[in-house]
Amino acid sequence: MVGAVIGNAYAAQRFQEPQQVTYWFEERCRIVEDTHVEERVVGYNVRYRYSNHTYSTRTKVDPGDTIKVRIAISPVI
Repeated sequence: MVGAVIGNAYAAQRFQEPQQVTYWFEERCRIVEDTHVEERVVGYNVRYRYSNHTYSTRTKVDPGDTIKVRIAISPVI
């Protein structure tokens, strides 16, 4: 019984004392280096012949086997 009274008095005193709580922020970082080579098509260099002349152009999309051309005709005077 005496132990219970002493324990109760100690516990009551302990809860009345201010307690210091400490918080801290810890950041752990590491450097990761990653390099890679990437190849991609940015355009197509196209050569075509029309009326015994060779022309070249650059297209964004693959023209395939044929390419449409616009022809302007002007009279010879």
